[in-house]
Order: sequence, then structure tokens, then C-alpha cells
Amino acid sequence: MLTLFAILIIASLIALLLTDKLSPMVALTLVPLGGLFGFWLTSALFFQPVVPKNYAYMLSHSSEKHFLKHLAKNNGFDKPDGHLRHAFSKAGNVALGFQPKMKDYPPLSKAQVEKFYLAGVAALYPNAKHIQENLAPLFAKHNAFYTFKDHMQELVRYFKQGIAKVAHIAIMFVFAILFFGVLNDVGVFNPLINALIKLSQGSVVAVCVGTCLVAMIAHLDGSGASTFLVVIPPLLPIYKRLNMNPYLLLLLVAASAGVANMLPWGGPLGRIASVLGTDVSALYTPLIKVQLLGFACILLMALFLGFKEKRRIVKAGLEMQGDLSVQTLDHPRFFWINVITALIALGSVMFKILPPEFCFLLALCAVLLINYANPQERMAKVKEYAPEAISMAVILLAAGVYIGILSGSGMLVDLAQHLSLFLPDFATKHLHIITGIFGAPFELLLDTNGYYFTLFPIVAHITAPYGVSGEATGYAMLIGSIVGTFVSPFAPALWLGLGLAKLSMGRHIAYSFFWLWGLSLVVLALAKLLGLF
Repeated sequence: MLTLFAILIIASLIALLLTDKLSPMVALTLVPLGGLFGFWLTSALFFQPVVPKNYAYMLSHSSEKHFLKHLAKNNGFDKPDGHLRHAFSKAGNVALGFQPKMKDYPPLSKAQVEKFYLAGVAALYPNAKHIQENLAPLFAKHNAFYTFKDHMQELVRYFKQGIAKVAHIAIMFVFAILFFGVLNDVGVFNPLINALIKLSQGSVVAVCVGTCLVAMIAHLDGSGASTFLVVIPPLLPIYKRLNMNPYLLLLLVAASAGVANMLPWGGPLGRIASVLGTDVSALYTPLIKVQLLGFACILLMALFLGFKEKRRIVKAGLEMQGDLSVQTLDHPRFFWINVITALIALGSVMFKILPPEFCFLLALCAVLLINYANPQERMAKVKEYAPEAISMAVILLAAGVYIGILSGSGMLVDLAQHLSLFLPDFATKHLHIITGIFGAPFELLLDTNGYYFTLFPIVAHITAPYGVSGEATGYAMLIGSIVGTFVSPFAPALWLGLGLAKLSMGRHIAYSFFWLWGLSLVVLALAKLLGLF
């Protein structure tokens, strides 16, 4: 049933994003919440409650005092004073492995609370009787209010887990948007734009090929966030100037970064190596040929899409006439200082000298001081770009809610474990290849950890009796899915790229998904011909 609700949540979210029926922030928040509440309610009504009862409230000062008062009265003991109550709590905490003066307790089961009280009573009244009779009224206090509170605490746990995964990216995004906005306003990108237009002579095809080359180089650090930060801001104005579709820019960057992500430090290969217990460098060596062929395929795709885009522009009568260059803006005397600041900031991000969010905060402060004379001008510039930065940051945080609920509730793990059950028996020995073929669609269903840490071990276990090595299974699943990495709502870096380009997740999926899936199938076929699996 958990798998059913996971599919409902993911399908509903994708449908809403594709149709723009709800804003991304609202959809990313309400859809998983609705699915989670539906799952909890269905489980409670027809099966058994998913969230266990939390009896930590019984360890409050008032509950302990009430229990000890009635226990002493029933046994004819003296009424306990504050010192005895302290000794009672200390003994109970020690019995549960907590600090003696523990106050803020995690969720506790009935058995744990009983252990606490029995240890405390043993320390105060070794010969006491009627212990269970005095505990029963406290356990009975767990009513509908406490049940609701238990579920809300569980939801908060999911929320914190998900937010922790995206908070640093949301913070980075706010400062990065403001930073690149200032650089754009003072004309830092104009010479680069003019140089690329001159080099390409205004050719749409050349710009497409150049986009892929720049993205491949930018992703050598293995970070999707830094790739989008380096590529999108300077290239987006060129696409706009040439009346090219900005979704084509995102498609080409996503494809290039996806293939480049096969690098040992990219993440997915490291996850496979950790599951197999092998050296990541040894796993990467056979992938070098595949990666080079993948880059070649991307350039061919860029050529094809470039000619296709050129025909669209001509047909629509959108060809630019005359000079395509961009006029130089104000502050020419600060140009090189701004360029050096930008290079230092991007270099610090790519070489992981500073955390990206801190790096862009420092860089933003620097360019504001360099280019604007007084605090009023600086704040005016911040306010100009603040709505854009904040709106995307809240979408990223809402994506954290979505990720937190699906991963924290176990939906993604359960979904991965049940996917293999839908295959016929004759397909099991080729399950790794079948999974690789559907790797791009799986990017819409599973996050990276769910795919590699849950689905991959299952597939490797199923195919092992047929003589398929773990490495072969890993290659097939990696190559099949990695091209589609940046078409998934589970990829926080993609939300960053969408925000930088001011594009919609739903339209990106609709525009890019089948191109990326087709590219992944071609690269997968080439890997098969090379004998990787």
C-alpha cells in the first residue's frame, strides 16, 4: 500500500507540474502532505496505525509527581519530596541510556516508559506494590489529541530531514541570484556574449554546440549546482538575443552534465562503489570510452537540435537582423575588478574552497561595494532582485518537504523494492538491462539515493544467480539513468538551474524528457556493444 501512495503522489505532482494547475511551491507541499495523510488514515482504518504511540509525555514532571503520590499512598509510604523525585527521574533516565538530567525526550514506546518507571520505583521503593495499577491511568491518557500530536511529530521529522537536504542550496540560490543580477546589470557578461556571438557568427547551431562544450567543462567538478551557476547566467542572454528557446539551453546543459556526472567524484559512481565495496577508480576506467562516446552523441544531438531550432526561428520570422552584439553598460572602469571577483567566486565554488552559499554571500557584498556608492543604492539593487530570489528559494524549500516525506516515510524504499515484482520471470536475468532502459523514467520516481542504495542492490541480487556481476549491473543502471539526472524533481540543483533561467519544471520535463531518455538509450546501447554488461 505504501508503494501505491508513493506512485499516486509522484504521478499527481508530475501531472500538476506539467499542466501548471498549481504553483510549484504549493504542489510540492500539498501533494505529498495529502498523500501522506491519506496513507496514515487508510492504514489506521483498515490495517494498523503506521505511527506508533509516543508515551514520552509520561516522563513529564507532573506525570511523575502524580504517579509517585498515588504509589506512596497505596503502599503506605511517606509522600515523596523533591529530592526523591529527582532520584526517581535519574534512575529512570539511566535505565533508558539517557543523561541523568535528561529533559527533552525522543518518542518512547510503552515498554520504554514502563522500564523508566520500574527503574525509578526500584531506586526509591524496592518493595513497592501496585505499580501497574498506578501506571494504567497514565497510559490511558493517550487519547486522540496525543495520537494527532504523535503524527505531527513524525511529520516534523520528515520535514526536518527534507529541509536539511535543500536548505544550503536555497540559501546559495538567494545570494547567487543577487550576485549574478548585479554582474549582469554592470555589463560583466556583455563582452563574453559579444565574443561568443562573434565566434559563432550568430549561428544557432554553433551556440548549441558551444553550450554543450561549456557545460561539459563546467561539470568537471561533479557539482550540478556549480554547473548551472557557471553556464546559465552568461549563456541565457545569448539565447534570448538569438530568439532561441531557453528550454533548449536547459536540455543541452542537463544532457552534458548528466554524461559528465559519470566521473568518479560525481556521486552516482561512488554510490555504486560503496554498495559493491570496490574502488571507484577501478569502476570508472571502463566507463571512459562510454563517456567519450556519450559526449560525441551529445554534440551530434546539439547539431540536430540546433538545425531544428534554426528552422523554427526562420519559420516564425524571428531571425535577428543587423548587429547582434550587446551594448556595454555603465561602470566600465570596474569591469576587470568585477570579472576577477566573479572568477574568484566561481573558482571557490568549483574547487570547494568555501561553501557555495557563504562564497556567494561574500561575493555579493564585494560587488555591491565595488559598483554602488552608498547603502541606499546597494539596498535598492538587492530589493530589485529579491522577489525572484525569494520565490525560487521557497520552491526549493518546498521540494525539501516533498523529498523529506517520500524518503522519511519509507515510500521511496518500498517503491524500489516492489518495482521488480512487475516483471515476468523470463526477464529477471536481463533485469539490469531492463532497469537501465527505464533508467530515465526512474529518475522521475526515485531520488538518487533510492535508486542506487535501494533499487540497485535488489536488481544485483536478482541477477547474480544468472552470472551477472555486480559491476555489470551497476554499469547498466548507471548509464541508463545518469543522463536523466537533471530532469528529475528530486534533483535540487535542477531547481537552481530552473530559477536562474526563470523556467518551469513541468515545461522542462515536457520539452527535455524524451530527448534525454533517447540519448540515454543510445549511450546504453554503445556500452552494451563495448561489453560493459
